[in-house]
Amino acid sequence: MDKTARSGTGSPFIRVRGLTKRYPLKTGLFSTSREVVHAVNDLSLEIPRGMTLGLVGESGCGKTTTGRLLLRVIEPDAGEFSFGEVSDVFALDREGLSHLRKKMQYIFQDPYGSLNPKMQVRDIVTEPLRYGGGLSSRDLDRRAGELLERVGLSPGDSRKYPHEFSGGQRQRLSIARAISSAPSFIVCDEPVSSLDVSIQSQILNLLLDIQRDLGISYLFIAHNLAVVFYLSDLVSVMYAGRIVESGPSRAIYDQALHPYTRLLLEAMPGRGAPGAARTADTGEVPSLIHLPRGCAFYPRCPLRGEICREGVPPLEEKRPGRRAACFMTG
Repeated sequence: MDKTARSGTGSPFIRVRGLTKRYPLKTGLFSTSREVVHAVNDLSLEIPRGMTLGLVGESGCGKTTTGRLLLRVIEPDAGEFSFGEVSDVFALDREGLSHLRKKMQYIFQDPYGSLNPKMQVRDIVTEPLRYGGGLSSRDLDRRAGELLERVGLSPGDSRKYPHEFSGGQRQRLSIARAISSAPSFIVCDEPVSSLDVSIQSQILNLLLDIQRDLGISYLFIAHNLAVVFYLSDLVSVMYAGRIVESGPSRAIYDQALHPYTRLLLEAMPGRGAPGAARTADTGEVPSLIHLPRGCAFYPRCPLRGEICREGVPPLEEKRPGRRAACFMTG
């Protein structure tokens, strides 16, 4: 299935506005430094129901922090997050959040570190259900078998332990755990990056099948553009804590608007004609402690002008359904 052919249209089921997270910089026990790490800066995104938004960018740009903020694993400094009928997830108290957590789940990058080695598979995949209570041991056994079958494993595996499975099988267990509470939103944090290439396509197709059958919305975090374009309906490109381009997957793949997105696309294996000139990548990623006054991509941008040095370009619509944060593209 070629996901690059999908348009990504639909009304937002998930809407995030102004998401911001800063971490105080700790330089020593008695330090009085007031410097901060600008991990996520005024980020906004939307995901229609039953569709996938791919969040892509270089390591350290804030992708994983964004996912954890949305599930309130860590708390934001600012922002609003509407989720279905819930107007602002960030405003919920602890009780309200506990009721909502079943509908929001997380698939971790590392299938080895994310599963408790002391727990049987039956208890791992039904963990979100056990917190809610109300199910007998027999019910949990039955549900564990159903979940294992759903992700391509045997119900007889329910009494095994994580060390008895391969990396790909462990990621299937992580997916089974994530869907056990019938969520409507899952954050997939680079779920195939640690797997062999031959196994990656199996896991991606499993995620697509589950989405088709259950109507789940995904935030798919990755740095591998080929994987992102295969799975995603929409793509948001992140640089130094900000979204610099967003739009339908196919449109961005065919014609990126932001120079940083073009740089990423040119680095894809097999992209472009052999021997074709590539955009010069000069400069370095800016420090998230000392962000430049203007556009963060200015030192590396082949299109930069004086206006880029003076002001931060807003993320605005350049074409129907396409947004970019760049003064030099239209």
